[in-house]
Amino acid sequence: MSSDSSSSNPLRGVNCGCGERAPLRTALIEPNVGRRFLGCVNYKAETGCNFFEWANLKPCPRGKEFGNWIVKKKIDLEKENDELKAKIREFKLREEWLSVKLNSMYRNMKEMEDDHALKMEEWKNKFDWNELEMEELRLQVK
Repeated sequence: MSSDSSSSNPLRGVNCGCGERAPLRTALIEPNVGRRFLGCVNYKAETGCNFFEWANLKPCPRGKEFGNWIVKKKIDLEKENDELKAKIREFKLREEWLSVKLNSMYRNMKEMEDDHALKMEEWKNKFDWNELEMEELRLQVK
């Protein structure tokens, strides 16, 4: 049965300029949604021959309906994809800003730690000096 249907179908066995069998495809772009065509098997490759021929088969109503649905779905997904890409760009900008802010805060904290360490050292030295003076005074009092 399949050999009968393939021999009765004039679109079977059509070759493109590359010598390959041209597959039957369905258009998904307006105004030809659902319309069938034959195209080069290598149309996405640089080696493709750009073979194209309308199959002139009438799409069934369900095929047209499905084609319109799939095109709308594709447009919706492309829009959603663009929105998500915009959000990613926004998050990357926020990430850069937060990274700069965090590095600035870290440098400020290190400066404060260094200042604190210096002040502690000064106070320790003053305390040690005061202890020495007190010891001297105690010795003098005795």
